[in-house]
Amino acid sequence: MAAPKRWPAAVSFSAILPSALATACLFGGLEPPDEPPLVTGTITWVGIHEGYGLRVLVEEQPGMWDDYAGEKVFFHFAKDDPDILVRQADGSWRKGGTEELQVGAVANAWHDKTYIIFDTYPRQAVASHIAILEPPAP
Repeated sequence: MAAPKRWPAAVSFSAILPSALATACLFGGLEPPDEPPLVTGTITWVGIHEGYGLRVLVEEQPGMWDDYAGEKVFFHFAKDDPDILVRQADGSWRKGGTEELQVGAVANAWHDKTYIIFDTYPRQAVASHIAILEPPAP
């Protein structure tokens, strides 16, 4: 009976894994959703709410609270690792963390369609993705 075939000695998983990850990022990697976001605006509040956990307020027109103030949405997250993307200087995207959800950042935010949107003012929704377009001004 012939011995089972093995990987050549020069090939290891540690050599294959980085190129596989790079390929995944190039083909179908980090991109925001194709559909329009629920809101594009400025992050004006980030905090922890006892019942909801991490919450982020995104406002189209920060500081205005009249009939022409535009969309305002409080987002919270249904999972511990939300999909946060950050646009880099060259226009590409990288995965971001919750520490990048900062007051003053400009962002697109999408809601998770498996949850309802509460039509309060500001509206309330579960975030599916948040894409940071510009970091806060220094």
